[in-house]
Amino acid sequence: MFRGFLLLFAGVLCLGNTSCDKITAGKQFDYNVPFNLTINEMVHSADGALSLIFIEVSNDSRCPDDVVCVTAGNAEVLLGVETGGAQLEIILNSTDGLKEQSVNGWVIRLLDLQPTPRSDQQIEPGDYEVTLQVEN
Repeated sequence: MFRGFLLLFAGVLCLGNTSCDKITAGKQFDYNVPFNLTINEMVHSADGALSLIFIEVSNDSRCPDDVVCVTAGNAEVLLGVETGGAQLEIILNSTDGLKEQSVNGWVIRLLDLQPTPRSDQQIEPGDYEVTLQVEN
């Protein structure tokens, strides 16, 4: 029931979001170990207490790696979180703002966002992959 509810929650989040063509579920993560997620991919903690879904990159103004910029820019990563029957959305930042957030005693940290922008290429929503770590 827990995973079914999260799938329903993810489906509601995806209403009106054209990048939500397919939600991938079933992957597990271990606490304190980095793991990767792609758009619409859902992951569950090995103990079943926490689930995450990578919803979207809501803003990406990072400096392309083939350009010299005054600032590094920032990307905002939107995640759906379910724990203890509660669902919420959190935003993690690549550079400016919070790179981690605490949720019910866990610290969810953004370690990396790929691909790195280039001035001659546009990143499609489905190309993004985040590296996260959840600490307990």
